[in-house]
Amino acid sequence: TSAVFIVFAVLWFYFTTHYEIKKKLLIIFAVAGIAAVIISPWLIRSQIIFKNPFLFTTNKFECFWLGNIPGSSGSLFTERGITLLEKHKSDLPLDFFKMDELKQSLCLMELTKGYLKSDPMAFMGRILKKVYYFWYFSPNQGSAYPVLWMKLYKFLYLLILLPAMFAMARVVIFRKDKLSDMALIGLFFLAFTSAHALYYVEARHRLAVEPFLLIFTANTAVMFKNLIVRLKQGN
Repeated sequence: TSAVFIVFAVLWFYFTTHYEIKKKLLIIFAVAGIAAVIISPWLIRSQIIFKNPFLFTTNKFECFWLGNIPGSSGSLFTERGITLLEKHKSDLPLDFFKMDELKQSLCLMELTKGYLKSDPMAFMGRILKKVYYFWYFSPNQGSAYPVLWMKLYKFLYLLILLPAMFAMARVVIFRKDKLSDMALIGLFFLAFTSAHALYYVEARHRLAVEPFLLIFTANTAVMFKNLIVRLKQGN
């Protein structure tokens, strides 16, 4: 997710700032250099342990497999709270649990590539559905918790989401001078959504974007509060 957003953020900075091209590039390379220094200990560690400096995680293909199994709703759980791993354990090779984590990762990558080759349209359809599930809820989400808890969370989430959508629509329609400012947050939403749509989606994954939604929710709340004040003063 971070890698996707960095690309978007660099493009946003390049096209929305008014510096000379030379200064823009200097700032971009400076930020890239600082980022490289920050992650260099992990690159060295991955090279020493796995002989691959760019191996940031060993479970990404496990997540890729879990989120794209035919029939998957994008959640780790199926009906009645049964995990996808339990339900699809028979799809795995007999010696899967004897493999080391890198071999398991490669095995799951090949399985997922097989799903794509066998039915590309269904594979793409699952990814598009997960975009919707990321911003709302997948069918089996919350199946491991009491029904009331999920209903309460849905209610609270909609109290955040709907006013935020209203505020963003207002910016697009009436405040075009603020579009470039909103675009950065929009690109962050896009990076987060696309990364999770490729893998699997749980409500907790959305917790990272909800604080940014609250910026727009608060804007709507203040707008209605000011409207009420003006109406009272008019009376």
